[in-house]
Amino acid sequence: MFSRNLHHSTIRRRGFTLVELLVVITIIGILMSLMLPAVNSARESARRLQCGNNIKQLAMACVTYDSTYKVFPPAVEVLPGIDVSNGITTTNIRENWVMLILPQLDQLGLYNDIETLFNDKEKQNASKDIANTTLKTTLSNGREISIMECTKTTLASMLCPTDVSTRNKFIPANGNGREYARGNYAINMGARFARVYPFNNEGAKQWGYTHNRGVSGIHRSIGQADVRDGVSNTILLSELRAGMNSVDSRGVWAIGIPGSSITACNAWWGDDPGPNCLITASDDIWGCNSDNCRPRLKMPCYTSSSGGDQATTRSSHAGGVQTAFCDASVHWISDSVQCAGNQDEANIKNMNTRAQYMTVWDKLILSNDQQTVKGDMY
Repeated sequence: MFSRNLHHSTIRRRGFTLVELLVVITIIGILMSLMLPAVNSARESARRLQCGNNIKQLAMACVTYDSTYKVFPPAVEVLPGIDVSNGITTTNIRENWVMLILPQLDQLGLYNDIETLFNDKEKQNASKDIANTTLKTTLSNGREISIMECTKTTLASMLCPTDVSTRNKFIPANGNGREYARGNYAINMGARFARVYPFNNEGAKQWGYTHNRGVSGIHRSIGQADVRDGVSNTILLSELRAGMNSVDSRGVWAIGIPGSSITACNAWWGDDPGPNCLITASDDIWGCNSDNCRPRLKMPCYTSSSGGDQATTRSSHAGGVQTAFCDASVHWISDSVQCAGNQDEANIKNMNTRAQYMTVWDKLILSNDQQTVKGDMY
């Protein structure tokens, strides 16, 4: 008995040594480091797919609008008699293209509220625009509505899940408490500054020129039947990035100015050509300052004192941008697509030299340049 108990008492359980434990931890760390990029890539692929679905939904809404009114929604409506030859500001604009397609986005209630506010005959406001904090009314059922409540409403279909800046509302400096929800998609105005497209002066003609016209302008637009280059060859919508801080007006769904919900002057004219352009001070936008002009983050900008008048498409996805063409098809456009700004207008305007000087990006932006684009060119 004694010897047997003594034998059992000498048996010891052997555990992991410190060296073995460190080896196991190291192996686990290596495996996790190998798996993490794959996991992040899968997540980004899912976000990019959702972004593509969003822009597809918006394009389909625009196509449905066209089937009803025979034109795509105008980029922005302005108050009667307003001259925007010096740029668009929020003190003279009304509905933008997003507001006009709200019924097609299952947002009929929000659309009705906005239309009621803008068209309330009993209100004698001198300026019924989206910047008017007193633009409010009480409906027959006793519910109070205001333009500020409408424009700060978040629309899930307008948000790219990769762009984390959309979490922050746009709050203009000296805006009397105004807030606006963000958005990540813009309609294509064309190759020239927004300020040359007013509907009440000579500039109106310029938007229609074959070397200027995109799809949707100020107080005017074209329909699928007017896209002479083919609806499958012309950009209708593209991505935008939300502003880097609360005073940067880029990426605001309810404001119809370039950088907020419009792209303009991002083709052959100007210094902002192509997706994610990195030229210093390329986006001319309302609210740009040294805090949000960040070229390394693909967000260079220049302060436009009279409002936004130039902005290109920008994306939080790496390497390019999501776009929707006029047939509602969705396409990925690489940052390396052929593009060049500040080209001589005479060469672009002349049909005999246009093919030689116009880039692939120019052809995708313009709706009546009469130049063909193959799918393998972008």
